[in-house]
Amino acid sequence: MADSDVWPEWMPRPQQEGFSIQPVDTRLTSEMEIGSVVRVEFNTDMQIASCTLALDRLEAAWFEAFEQTLQNQGAKWFRFPLWISGEIQYRLVRMRERPKLNRTSGLTSWYALSLDVADRELMSRDLTEALLHYSPDEIVDMANRLHPILHVQAPGLSLVPADFWPLSGVEYPAA
Repeated sequence: MADSDVWPEWMPRPQQEGFSIQPVDTRLTSEMEIGSVVRVEFNTDMQIASCTLALDRLEAAWFEAFEQTLQNQGAKWFRFPLWISGEIQYRLVRMRERPKLNRTSGLTSWYALSLDVADRELMSRDLTEALLHYSPDEIVDMANRLHPILHVQAPGLSLVPADFWPLSGVEYPAA
């Protein structure tokens, strides 16, 4: 997927109105004698995006040819701009269904897209756990307090003396 096509800059971005993105639920629920058990069947983070494109005649002609020929009727993956966290981010997608021409208004054609989104950029597990216990303001405050202690009040304490090195006779670069 490294050589995937990228949505061109000159083409319009999806409309914000009506845009949605939702994760695919890969959990299985088993009914037991007492309660139910929920377990993850597949460890994927696939999502489905629904959006609308407003295209003029040239853009609509290009889009239909792109989907039919270059994308093999939408079966190939490509990078596409999506509205995520209030901004446009390019993500790897493919057509979940063939695009639908919903309506026309003057010279504008409105296409409805349903896209499989391959990935999303999540916070690291460590940062997620840290934010479970501390607010972002508390983390910034700790970093602001730690900086003067390490760099002003106790400079040089992190330097290891040359005679400390466990292997004698080995040349180590000077700090």
